Amino acid sequence: MHLLGLAIVPLLVVLLLAQVVRSPRPRRRGWLVLGLIALVALALFAGGRAWWATRLDGMTLDEPYHIASGVSYVRTGDFRLNPEHPPLVKLWVGAALPRSSFHLQPSSRA
Repeated sequence: MHLLGLAIVPLLVVLLLAQVVRSPRPRRRGWLVLGLIALVALALFAGGRAWWATRLDGMTLDEPYHIASGVSYVRTGDFRLNPEHPPLVKLWVGAALPRSSFHLQPSSRA
C-alpha cells in the first residue's frame, strides 16, 4: 500500500465512525457500518498483500542495477540501460563514483 493510502485509510475510518455515531437513522447507520467494515477489510487485505509480496525482498534489491545504469549514463551517455525510472538520482550516483572504483564491461553491439 502506498504511503498516501496509509495516511488516507485511518482518516476515512475516523470519518465513517463519526458518521455512525451521529447518524439518527438506523438504516443509514447500517450502511455506514458496512462501509467501515469494507474499508478496514480492504486496508487489511492490502497490508497483507504487501507483506506477502515483499517478505523475501529487501528494500535495496535493485540498487546495484540503478548504480550500474547511473555509471553507464554518465560515462557513455547511453540511457537505454534501466530506462523505467527517472535518471536524476542515477546520474548523481554515477557522477559521484570515481572511475577507478567501478568498471563497465565493453558492450558487444552487433
